[in-house]
Order: sequence, then C-alpha cells, then structure tokens
Amino acid sequence: DTLKDLEYTADWGAKVMLLPNGANAESVEQIIRLNTETEKLKENTFKRAGHVFLGWAKAPDGDVVYKDTAEFKCGSDGVYYLYAVWHEGTPGLSYSGSSAYTVNGYKGDYTDIIIPSKYKGVTITGISSTAIKGNTKITSLDMPVDVTNYSAGFLAGCSGLTSVVWNAIYCSNIYDVGVFHPFWGSTENLTSFVFGDSVQYIPSYLCANMSKLTSIEIPNSVNSIGDGAFMVCSGLTSVVIGNSVTSIGERVFDCCYRIIEINCKPITPPNIDSNSFCDFNATLNVPKGALSNYKNHPI
Repeated sequence: DTLKDLEYTADWGAKVMLLPNGANAESVEQIIRLNTETEKLKENTFKRAGHVFLGWAKAPDGDVVYKDTAEFKCGSDGVYYLYAVWHEGTPGLSYSGSSAYTVNGYKGDYTDIIIPSKYKGVTITGISSTAIKGNTKITSLDMPVDVTNYSAGFLAGCSGLTSVVWNAIYCSNIYDVGVFHPFWGSTENLTSFVFGDSVQYIPSYLCANMSKLTSIEIPNSVNSIGDGAFMVCSGLTSVVIGNSVTSIGERVFDCCYRIIEINCKPITPPNIDSNSFCDFNATLNVPKGALSNYKNHPI
C-alpha cells in the first residue's frame, strides 16, 4: 500500500467552569472550541432552596453577565470561571414589616413563585390577601418553612396554578365564611401538591376541592391534620399517612369517593372523628403487628 501524507487540523478548546456559588452541587465543566464564533453555555441545573437562578457572573458577588444558555466566546484564556447568580425568592415580590416580613405584593413575569424563608436576613412569616391574588400567569408556588399565617384566599383566581410545594411547619387555620382556604378559586388545574419533610401541621381546608390531585403523601414529620384538609378532592385514589400522625380532624377526606387505598404508617391509630373518612370504601394498609390496634380502635 502507498503511504499518504495526512493533514490534521487542531481543534483547540477552552474550559468553562460553571460554579454553583451557594447551591449544594458540584461544579459543571464545559469545553468550548476556540475555532468557533460562539457556543451556547450549558443549561443551568443547579438548585438552591428559596432562591431563583438569574444567570452567570464573572465573580462570586458579581452581576449577571450571561443569561442561562447564552452564547459564549472564548478569548485567549485557557480556563474561565462563571458563578451562578441567585436571588432570594422570586424577583418582583415585595415585603413589609420590620422584625418579620409579610409578602404584600408581586410585580413580575415569573410564573414560578418561590417565597424565600428569609429576605435580607429577615424571616418571612406571613402572606397578605392581595399579594398574589388573581394572577392567572402563575403556574407553581413554593412556600417557606416559617410562614405561620396567611390571608384566606390569597391565591384566589390564580387559575394557571398547577403545582405547589408546601414547607410551612405550622401554619394557623385562617379562613373566612365562603373562602375556606388560600387556593379558593384556583384549584381547577392543580395536579401536584407536595408537603416538605418539616411540616408538622396541615391547616384546615388547605387542599379542599383540588379535584385533579390523584395522590397525596403526608410526610412522617406531620402530627396533626386539620378539619376538611382534603375534602372534595374527588380525583384522589391513594393516600399515604406518615408515621407521626396522631390526630385527623373532621371531614378530612369527605367526598373523596375515588380513594381505593390508604397506607397508614402509625403503629398507634390516630385519633379520628366519625366522619374523617366518609363516602368511599378503600383498602387500609397498616404496619406489620399493628392490625389489632386498628381493629380495636373505637371508630
């Protein structure tokens, strides 16, 4: 065979390090070729509780220079460091108070609303009745751990809402006649409601009328469920009740007639009312060795 001269072209690249800058994650490395005009940065995958990702800065405390997936052009440096820029909660939320803050408004285009645990070092404990009410563009809500009160119907009319993460440890029962819970008038598209693993109490009527929920898992941190918390959740088919629940209020699962299975983890049966579970027949699964406890329960 005849040997042929081969011509090689070097395709040099620079390393871009995407740094989490406060998020609990490993840095991400990206190689960008030097012989290209520009190349898109990798899409951000970092998550930081109570914060919204804004873009990338050239210093840990710098301003945003590159938005997510922005075009990046290499210079003469071999390695570039870009730092995630975070905002406490969703930009556009406004707050009032001094020793503790209440969310009192929102002006912005973000559809995912994250209410932070703290803003500028001050704990957020409340949400006013007009903070988010009537905003049809909002699709998700993330509630912080320290909110202890909210105004009834503060999410009324937020018809685009599809998912909620509820982290409030102990939130008071606050409802008005005819407005039983914060989501009144905004439940028609809600398909996901997740409780954080620090929640201890589920407020009365919190999830009432969420007809598109198909399952609910009550975490092991919860010890009490308020009256009517899941009443008329007519799409529910399965429920998991955490192992620390000791009390289930009146009409909690009233009119949840599609439930076919309840996994109840407490070894000692919770205190319940005669109408806590009504209008349906379901299989009740209990812990091994606890069957006699449940059979001997007065209700």
